This record gives sequence, C-alpha cells and structure tokens, in this order.
Amino acid sequence: MMRMMRMMVVEIRMNKKTNFPDLERLPNTNFWKHLFNYWWNRPRVFVEDIHEKYILKPKEKIEKIELNRIINETKLLNQMTKLITNEIELLTKTTKLELKLSKIKKNSTK
Repeated sequence: MMRMMRMMVVEIRMNKKTNFPDLERLPNTNFWKHLFNYWWNRPRVFVEDIHEKYILKPKEKIEKIELNRIINETKLLNQMTKLITNEIELLTKTTKLELKLSKIKKNSTK
C-alpha cells in the first residue's frame, strides 16, 4: 500500500507541467492599513503629478527644442566646413594651374 502511494506521488510529480512549487496562500492583509496608506499618500502623489505635468514637461520640451537646434547647427557647420575645404582645394588647384600657365607663357615669349 505504501509503495503504491509513493509511486502515485512520483507519477504526480513527473506529470507536473512546470517545475515551480505549489502555490501557497499569502498571509492575511489588513484592509484598513492599506486604506490609511492610500489616503495618507494620495496628496503627495497628486502634487507630484501636477509638478510633473506643469513644471517638468515644459522644461523637457524646451530642452528638446534646444538640443534639436544645436544638432541642426552642428550639421550645418559640418556642411559648411566641407564646402570650405572643397573651395580651398579648388583654389589651390587653380593657383597651381595659373602658375604653370604663367611659366609656360614666359617660356613661350622668350
């Protein structure tokens, strides 16, 4: 009989779908204590929500706008520096070509 019961327990354990232990009941909670905590903390939560909505959010929006402006400025500056470097390269090439042309003209007139 005992063997049979042990085998049944082993079978039940093997047939479980998960490895989690069986759930246990939590201790009783005090409803009045929770209600008091809610009433006590509700004004604080209310003030925090108002602070976040009317003070922090607008500051965050302004900071985002400022950051986007800075990012756009840096992109424009990068483009300008690329253009300037290209212009400088072109100017150096043209001056070199002008120098060569002037040398050729001097040699041809001699």
